Amino acid sequence: MLKKFRDLDPIVHIILALAIVVLFSQNLKLNKIISNITSSIKIPPQTEEEGASSVSEDKQVEAGVTLEEIDDKIAEALSLITPLPKTTTTASTGTRGGTDYVNLGNIGSTTNTDWVDVGGAEVQFDLIEDYGESAVVAWEASLKVAHENGQAFARIYDATNKIVVLGSELSTINNADFQRKSSGNLNLWRGRNVYRVQIKSLNSMEVTYSGGTMRVSY
Repeated sequence: MLKKFRDLDPIVHIILALAIVVLFSQNLKLNKIISNITSSIKIPPQTEEEGASSVSEDKQVEAGVTLEEIDDKIAEALSLITPLPKTTTTASTGTRGGTDYVNLGNIGSTTNTDWVDVGGAEVQFDLIEDYGESAVVAWEASLKVAHENGQAFARIYDATNKIVVLGSELSTINNADFQRKSSGNLNLWRGRNVYRVQIKSLNSMEVTYSGGTMRVSY
């Protein structure tokens, strides 16, 4: 074989040599091009957060549940929770088990033997509406008579309906110093009425009223 190659024309030798050189050169160029292309492609490094996100997303896909669906489930559960009612304690809201004290003026005097109004000693309210069906009311006041001679009287007058409140009359006899008197439960008419204190003297001796209070229990 080698002998046959040597016997070839010198021109053929030259052509074959050139062909080998060209092939070798092209091979070098091809390798260089491939190297350039490879170096130009940059794959960004993956951060820990991206990796964790990817793992999280993979887990979500595997579980078949998304974050949005979880949020929706939480919102739905919270909507089913009924908040506990707020509780407050006050003496004048009508809540059962309370007592309210209504002031009926400070002081008033008279020598009149007929009933007279005590200035500023009145109040307006609706027992049932303000305090409930089970509410009851009584009242108390301090009375005295000058020189320990005579009798002092006090009562509640319903100025709206123009009637005396049944069971409201209080009295003290021959007491020069104030004596505290209390009534039983009063019989009030329904509605928002004006209740007024009236006093009188038995024998024209000066009588004095002080510190009247209506006590509402509910």
